Amino acid sequence: PYTSVEHGFVISFPGFPEKDQQTIQGNGYSLPYTTYATETSDGKKVQLVGVYDFTGIEIDETGALEGAVNGAVQNSEGATLLNSYFSQFLGLKSIYAHYTTTIDGETYDGYIRAFIKGTKMYAVFTVGEDISGFDSFVNSFNFK
Repeated sequence: PYTSVEHGFVISFPGFPEKDQQTIQGNGYSLPYTTYATETSDGKKVQLVGVYDFTGIEIDETGALEGAVNGAVQNSEGATLLNSYFSQFLGLKSIYAHYTTTIDGETYDGYIRAFIKGTKMYAVFTVGEDISGFDSFVNSFNFK
């Protein structure tokens, strides 16, 4: 298991993740976010946790969760959203989505589970995993 002390979570990555920090600028706000990601050596499977810090930004929880899904699909080459729905995850309102994306002529499944705790949104993604691989990864997530 990998523990992010900074963001207060633990998850079982299939290796040590790379950490990247950036900021999204938009409509008068700055949204810092951090990604933790691993990728198989052939680049065909990716596991990622994104943490978005909404401190000082008033958000609509439903809109923010939908935005996480829409952003992932819109920012993935040739992506098509297959389904999404709201549910609960670790006692929090959550959105789940399944989409496909095309990379170098090959189509891959992508899965997302996003949820908000306090001022942070957590988005757990896989690309190239089947549903059982995604479920195993997302279900290994917990708050520390």
